[in-house]
Formats: sequence, C-alpha cells, structure tokens
Amino acid sequence: MILNFTVKNYKSFYDETTLDFVIENGRYSKNQLENNPYIVCVDEDLYVSKVILLYGHNASGKSNLLEAISSLLILDAEKLFNPNMIDGKNEDTYFEVQFTKNNLVYSDTQQIQKEIYTYSVLLSYSESKIKEEILKCDEKIIFYRSGNKINKDSDSAFEQIQGIPDRQLVFKYIENVSDYKNDENIKYFRDIISSIRPLKMSEEIINNITTKNIVAIMMPYLRSQLALLTAQPNVDTVNLEILNVGKMF
Repeated sequence: MILNFTVKNYKSFYDETTLDFVIENGRYSKNQLENNPYIVCVDEDLYVSKVILLYGHNASGKSNLLEAISSLLILDAEKLFNPNMIDGKNEDTYFEVQFTKNNLVYSDTQQIQKEIYTYSVLLSYSESKIKEEILKCDEKIIFYRSGNKINKDSDSAFEQIQGIPDRQLVFKYIENVSDYKNDENIKYFRDIISSIRPLKMSEEIINNITTKNIVAIMMPYLRSQLALLTAQPNVDTVNLEILNVGKMF
C-alpha cells in the first residue's frame, strides 16, 4: 500500500511535490477513522487513505503527477527522463515512493510487524543516465545502485549485479537476466515492488467506465454553455431536470 510519492524536477513539477496518502494525526477521531471504509490502519496511529482527490485547473499538472508515479512503478525509466525544460533541464530529477508490504493491515487482535519500504531514483537528463537507485526497508538498505553497479553496502543477493544499463532500472534489468531473475532473494523484493504496481484495465472495463461517466464528465461544460445561452436578452430560463446517471446506461 502506497503511503506517499514524491517527485522533483519532472515535467511541470520543478519544485519538490509530495502526494501523501497518510491521514494527518489528530485530524479525525479514532472512531471516525476506523469506521471509514476508505481508510486503512497499517500500524498503530498510522492510517492511510485508499482514495485521494486530485483537482486543479487545466494544464496544472494533474496528469503529469499520475504519469510520474505510474512510470516509476511499472519500471519504465525512459518516461522518467523528462525534466522541467524551463528551469531544470540541467538539473537532476528525483522520485521517491514509500509503501508497506503486501497491503498488510494492523488490528488490535492481530498485530503485525510494520515494514515501511522506500524506493527512490535520482537521474540526470543532461547526462542521460540513472545516477542513484535505492531500496530500503525502514533504515536497512536492500540495494544501493550507484551508476552501473550495486554498492557493497547492499544485501548480498544484489551485490552480484553488475553492468546495469545507464537508462534502465534495477528490477527491469533483472527481468532480462536469468541468473538474477531466478535468485529467490531478489525475486522476493521484486515481488514487493510488483505488489504496488498499478493494475492494467482491459478495454472493456475502460469503455464501461467511460460510457457510464460521460454524462457526469460533460455536465459542467453543458451547464456552463446553458448559462451563457440563458444570460442573453429575451431568452427564457432553462431548468435542468435531476439526472440519475447510474440508471441511464
């Protein structure tokens, strides 16, 4: 389960920006938190929202933020080489995601050991390479990639990995090298990363979602156009009926 995602110098995001799913302590009562179906307790006093709302003007960066987190989690490094071309073309780009393992949920009756993972990537557009890539569990380093090799402070399973391409992420590289891919220790951590990857939706599901929501999506536009029309002299008022979008399709 993702706790937060941070990006700096990517497309329209020159300054460091964080998308945080963690509920601020003291904002809600414990009763409100535990009875909200969209909030999950992952550790004592650590509550995480399963949904988040992004809003803003057109071209304010909403899609860029989603593209950044999606590209990182599906290990598509090529899409990450996209700095803010106005202010940050010659500066490094940084991504970081914090998450818990396997969506484990804390409860008073079944307490679990909290493990918070941090996965970060530092890359340079001007040098066309990934400079650093780090996976940590709490404060323990699982692997620390510097340039094309794994640092010796890493887990022994990862120390053997060498010759990583400049523009490829470690786990993506591993998928193409059988000696590394079949290592059980490496596979364990690769599966942890895979557990937070966005799900791929079929065309049927996408079309179904689009069809059922097209009226809701278009309604603000239709309403604004009607408002302009009825604001003209000698035009009668138009009253819109209440629409139940769920029953229209």
